[in-house]
Amino acid sequence: MPRIHRIPVMIIAVLSVALVSCGTPKSTTIPEELKGSWTLTWWNSTQELPDNKITLVIDGDEIFGNSTCNGYQSTLTVQKDAFRLGVIGTTFVLCTGELESTENTYLGLLKAVSRWRVADGVLILSSRGADSLRFSSL
Repeated sequence: MPRIHRIPVMIIAVLSVALVSCGTPKSTTIPEELKGSWTLTWWNSTQELPDNKITLVIDGDEIFGNSTCNGYQSTLTVQKDAFRLGVIGTTFVLCTGELESTENTYLGLLKAVSRWRVADGVLILSSRGADSLRFSSL
């Protein structure tokens, strides 16, 4: 390989390694107290909780559940008390009216979560320093 071509190849290789190592930190093992099936009992919204049960299941580095009309899923990264979700995917069942509004509120609050803790058997998810969602174990 001519010398002129080696330099760009080496630069690309070094930059690739640097970019990969600067990526999102890998999740640690998901704590046992966080794993399991949860049902929403409170949220930071003026809307009342729906009669339809909103659920959250944490299974390793994946979450899924029911958000009123639709099922949802995402990946989960946890580091100490930090809580980060990947893109949230949902099924495509048509929601209208209050159910649609409720689902959008829940998914919006869930997307914004940045911290977690469990206190007295209650899973508390928060964002911007305030509690957003509270779940009890199923």
